Amino acid sequence: MIDATIDQGFTNIRMLLRQFGEQQIRPAGIEADRSGEPLPEDHKLFRAFGKIGLQFGMLQREGNKKSDKPKGPSRNSRTAVIAAEELAFWDQGATMSLPGPGLGGPPLQIMGTPVQKQKYLLDPFKDPNSPRWGAYGLTEPAAGSDVARIRATARKDGKHYILNGEKMFITNGARATWCVIFASVDPNAGRAGHRAFIVEKGMPGYTASRIEKKMGLTASETAGLVLEDVRVPE
Repeated sequence: MIDATIDQGFTNIRMLLRQFGEQQIRPAGIEADRSGEPLPEDHKLFRAFGKIGLQFGMLQREGNKKSDKPKGPSRNSRTAVIAAEELAFWDQGATMSLPGPGLGGPPLQIMGTPVQKQKYLLDPFKDPNSPRWGAYGLTEPAAGSDVARIRATARKDGKHYILNGEKMFITNGARATWCVIFASVDPNAGRAGHRAFIVEKGMPGYTASRIEKKMGLTASETAGLVLEDVRVPE
């Protein structure tokens, strides 16, 4: 049983996100559906989310306050489910387009060095008035659900790796400040050859090839990415 203080914290989170969804996310989703284009990077929704993120963080800590009785690891999970459910109700495409590290966050959190975490997970997202995105680049034209077949390559060259390949269906891929790109040091080794690289927007040879036209989730940017001799520091 969750005590009343913690339960009220979850209720506050839901109410805050419900108001934000009704006033900001739903109109933005309708706007994108009518235009047929993803929401632009300077859309007012993203600045509004930066402000609500500060409130959400405070309420999240409130909902995760420790009590005398251990509650296990479920509080953070419950908070995440409440947020995902509430925001997706108003428009899933607009929700997917919200600023943040996105799916690129977990690999960095798990495998990144302290310096990498500071540079890519903390510093870019400090300013609520300056929206930033991260991305996750795994899917390829010939390797969707069967990711062991990815053909993007990573060749060691001194203190760098040289990346070549193509990625597709990357959420927020073109606007992302950085993207965790999966490539193989040995394509014949399957998953054993996979390595993860942080590729920054603006690196020579790293470009967005196209923005996909979709039947749904219009507000969300879905991009193709191309890597042509991209040099990534070891």
